[in-house]
Amino acid sequence: MAAHSMLRHLVELAKSATGADSAELVILGEPEFRVLAGDLSIGGSERWSEQVQVGCTTEQLEDLVDDFHSVMSVPITGPSAEPGWLAVAHTEPGGLSETSTDSLDRVATLIEERLDRTVERIRLDQLGSVLRANQEDLKVARDQLAASNTDLEQFAYIAAHELVSPLRSVAIYAEVLESLVPNDGSGASDRARECADAIRSGVTTMNQQVQYLLEFSRAEQTATKLETVDLANVVSSALETLAESLREVDATVSVGEMPKVQGREVPLQSVFANLIRNAVNYRHPDRRLELQISSEASNGSYRILVTDNGLGIDSADHSRVFQLFERASTDSPGTGIGLALSRRIVEAYGGEIGVDDSSERGSVFWLELPQAKAAA
Repeated sequence: MAAHSMLRHLVELAKSATGADSAELVILGEPEFRVLAGDLSIGGSERWSEQVQVGCTTEQLEDLVDDFHSVMSVPITGPSAEPGWLAVAHTEPGGLSETSTDSLDRVATLIEERLDRTVERIRLDQLGSVLRANQEDLKVARDQLAASNTDLEQFAYIAAHELVSPLRSVAIYAEVLESLVPNDGSGASDRARECADAIRSGVTTMNQQVQYLLEFSRAEQTATKLETVDLANVVSSALETLAESLREVDATVSVGEMPKVQGREVPLQSVFANLIRNAVNYRHPDRRLELQISSEASNGSYRILVTDNGLGIDSADHSRVFQLFERASTDSPGTGIGLALSRRIVEAYGGEIGVDDSSERGSVFWLELPQAKAAA
């Protein structure tokens, strides 16, 4: 209604500016749009309106309508508007002067601009409606995904717990089986003991994987309980946990100044332990393992670098190694869960994790974590 009222004012302006007795705006389309100004009840006005509707010229209008002795019309066009006409008429010969043409052109320009703005507003309103509908659909999809993720996490947690008991039974029966085999030094006895050892080793590996799955299913549960964490303590604890493994491979480790970040201490200790263990597992056989842990500030967060001189990871596998049960190589020990778990933990705290090639022919694992909030 506001657009129609504005157009009526503009048609009145055309009538007034040109000194015409009548003015009419016709926008062709389905349905046809028509705005009048002045009295068009003069004889022959219906024929005049019909001819304007089909886009006749000023000369044709003057020939067809005897009651109007002075007629002017200009086309109404625009990138967004339907084509149409703005016409003015006067009952007196010479009632419309040559200067009226400029006035009519200016009003026609105003009408075109108004039509364009109106059409664009309508399109924006329609687009807004579509966006609101899409937002509702996205909300529904997000809620469904959240429910699905919760169900999957519960399933993984329950399944992992259910696996613990049978694994214990297998380990116990492996011990019983070994005790029943006589230690007589025969080939059969030695073979039976080897089988028992293989069973125990498999059970140990399975139990580790179950524990990793339990951690994986719980990784995001503490995301809303963030605290200030001193990474110096976290890295120190992780290195202490793996001290024996590092001594066995005669590794050298250097640790730079570590910042304070937002997160949880125990899960982040698990992240660094996974990265350090990964460096040990994928060390180069021909050189001593050198491990460097450093940090740098980066736009409201800290970037932590864990650099080694090991075998490195092919660029094509940089993303794949963070997926569940994926490993850079099957020749080295590992479950394919540690890096996936690390990514889940870091992302739950609003951070990122990745890997790049090292200039020392190894790998640079990096993680970005938000800076600790200042005390209130």
